[in-house]
Amino acid sequence: MKTYKPYQMIKKCSLGKVEDVRNQHTGVTKPVFSTVRDVHYAQVKRSLTQKYLISLGSSLNDTIMIAIQHQDMTDIKLVKMNGVVYDIEDNSIDDSNVYIKYDILTLQENTKVGGSNG
Repeated sequence: MKTYKPYQMIKKCSLGKVEDVRNQHTGVTKPVFSTVRDVHYAQVKRSLTQKYLISLGSSLNDTIMIAIQHQDMTDIKLVKMNGVVYDIEDNSIDDSNVYIKYDILTLQENTKVGGSNG
C-alpha cells in the first residue's frame, strides 16, 4: 500500500460516533456527532479508471477518500472535516508488515447527524 510523507498529512479531522443528546427544555433526543479522537489525514486522489467506473453507476458516486495512519476503528462510524460530518462507507485497512500503516477511508456526506446539515 502507498506510504504518505508527513507533509502530506497536514489536515486534521475528527473520528467519532453518534450519540443521542436530550434537549433539557423539550425532552427530545437528537443525534449528534461525538468526537473519539482527532487525526491528521491526506486527501487521496482517484485514478482515471476509478473515476470512470464510479461514474457508470455505483454507490460510491458522491464519495471522497482520505488516508489516515492505522487506527483502532471499533466504535468509529463518522468523520468530521471542516464542519461537515461524513459516514465511513469503506475502510481499506493496510495489512502489510510495515511499521507505519495507512488506512484508506471512503467517506460520504451524512445528512442526519450534526455538522453543517443539522
